[in-house]
Amino acid sequence: MKTQTIKLLGFCLSMTLLVTSCTDRNAPKVYPNELTIDNWETFVDAPQSLINELAAKEVRATREARSLKNRNVLQPVSFCIGGPIFGQVTAWNGSGWSGIEDVDIDQGNLTASTNGSSTLDSVLIQRHIVNILPFDLSTDNGLRQFVASDVNNDGSITTFDLILVRQLILNNITAFPGKNMAFIPLPDFNAQVIGNPAGLINLLVTDCYAPAASFMDRRAIKMGDASGNFSF
Repeated sequence: MKTQTIKLLGFCLSMTLLVTSCTDRNAPKVYPNELTIDNWETFVDAPQSLINELAAKEVRATREARSLKNRNVLQPVSFCIGGPIFGQVTAWNGSGWSGIEDVDIDQGNLTASTNGSSTLDSVLIQRHIVNILPFDLSTDNGLRQFVASDVNNDGSITTFDLILVRQLILNNITAFPGKNMAFIPLPDFNAQVIGNPAGLINLLVTDCYAPAASFMDRRAIKMGDASGNFSF
């Protein structure tokens, strides 16, 4: 009788552990209420709906700090292959492109390196690297994210870029080794050029990839700002 009781207890314990294991496995993952530099890795596999909420929160905060109305845009000047370049410069406003004023393309240090850099950038870049949600080069925002995430200007997005973004957020570095801002000519703002490592390197190093026309509008992209909350 004692032996049977022990066996029964053992069976019940095994079933309890099995049920607990199955229950835990099927339970939805609970994410922290806030994204921080300490818990960011928890959000790498988060549902896209949660990532969208975090991105929208950042954009709302940015919109509170500035007006998104199109401004009177000065004609910026740069010297690339083909001579002086004149055109309108636009930056991402969270959902599209808005004009920015007083921009000199030849000066990359238009704003603080940390402007637009946040912990959410680390999450988005890691999701791209591990192929959870690669940046979609068929969309304007995906192209922008790809350019912004190549902070060491080597034509690809790797763990080295992720480390640099985190180092900047932690104030262990004050700037990226490459550009602070990238100004991509509109004709080159496409998957064929940006998705080509040699093409992207040329864009980031020279601000021009192909011989330039007389007029060339540009996309201003803050390096490291994958989430798009750069305040211009």
